[in-house]
Amino acid sequence: MRQRTSKTKLKCLRPSSRCRSNRKRDRSHLERRSSPRIGASLIYYLAYSDDRKCMYKDQDAAALWPAGSGIPDPQKVTFSQLYINGILQPACNYEQYTGKIRLLTRELPPAGVPVILQCITVSLNKPYANKPGRKKRGKCSQTAGARRRTKPEAVPGTSIVSYDRINQNIKEGEASMPPALIKPFALATSVIAGTVATTTDTTVTDAVTRLNATVTAAMIDAGAGTTTIPAGSFLTDAGEPLTGDIPAITSGGSMNLYVNGILQQAGLFSTTATALTIATAAILEGTPVNLEMHDYSGTTSTSTSVPSLTVATTVAT
Repeated sequence: MRQRTSKTKLKCLRPSSRCRSNRKRDRSHLERRSSPRIGASLIYYLAYSDDRKCMYKDQDAAALWPAGSGIPDPQKVTFSQLYINGILQPACNYEQYTGKIRLLTRELPPAGVPVILQCITVSLNKPYANKPGRKKRGKCSQTAGARRRTKPEAVPGTSIVSYDRINQNIKEGEASMPPALIKPFALATSVIAGTVATTTDTTVTDAVTRLNATVTAAMIDAGAGTTTIPAGSFLTDAGEPLTGDIPAITSGGSMNLYVNGILQQAGLFSTTATALTIATAAILEGTPVNLEMHDYSGTTSTSTSVPSLTVATTVAT
């Protein structure tokens, strides 16, 4: 009876130099492929507080934030960190869900404070054997069976993310920061108390112009019931005839009329550049008329202030 030997059960009874070379090459390849590799993927979320709500969702993200940077499922990331106004918050201060985070603190951040969530996923590459039924390569069954492949294995509690995918995400800028700089925010409230002592010195300059005249019969108009004194009939304080017009009243100035030494009401007379008109004809010929004008445009004032103030500032961060 002829004895038959199955080739698949032989263990290279006569190992050739080619078989030994294949073993050495596969062993080197196995060692190179079995080296674990670590990769990390980052996801950022940015929103600004409005001083009213404790729940922040994907749609609350800042307008300049990259699209797709939402809040991931906490079960699919290695760990998360929450920063409020740049300060790292303990895990007991918030809860993270898919698409939203909820603050648990009684005090809410002031309006305008940045709220940043950082999620990190770490993945490892772990070697594994060929799947059953996979075609073996090589002439040596022992060497072919020892060939191994690698697949990504996430850190416990994380999602499985391939090393190549992580590299691609980082190159594409998936975790890049927004173009606008995130600046620290502080709300300051100041209370000013005290007094300001102000001293004002005013120097009043009264420039007085006086004109006087004597009423004549030609100046009295009984029919119109007025008395009109032309500008040329007036004399100055120096006793000389007025050579120009009757001065106009300056801003802030005043004019007084005296008839026979009696101060008259302002509504009883009016002046123009050429004459003084008195609204009455009951004036006797020879009655003295005095016109007095005051100009205060040369008045000056100076003020000196001495503050005695205190400022109390409260900064809420």
